[in-house]
Amino acid sequence: MKKYDIEIEEILRRVISQEADSIESALNIVEEKYDNEEIVLDSSDFVEKSFNNLYSKPLKEKLHISIDYNPQSSILKIVSNNKEDKYFCDCVRDLDRCLQTFVSDYLEDYEITAEDLEIDAEEELEK
Repeated sequence: MKKYDIEIEEILRRVISQEADSIESALNIVEEKYDNEEIVLDSSDFVEKSFNNLYSKPLKEKLHISIDYNPQSSILKIVSNNKEDKYFCDCVRDLDRCLQTFVSDYLEDYEITAEDLEIDAEEELEK
């Protein structure tokens, strides 16, 4: 029986309302409270989980990405290696989500499954 390294990742999230003179000051205050364990995230802050294969293929092809945003239509267009994706995006948080989605979808094609690892191992044994 083989061993596989599987990463478990959890995302915890909590919104803290903080009075301050500026956003930078609010961020600093909340970060200090977090560092001093005045704010501790727990299972009630759970948002999502993922299980990831830690073995990953190296990228071997050139990657060309073109990003175009039209504020009138709120459409973000990303073109990569002859593939075009469009996303609705009207704020910075949407932009972050859209780019992360694009990267996840693009890289998903390169991930190696457990079956791939077994085939690679069998090929190595045959040599």
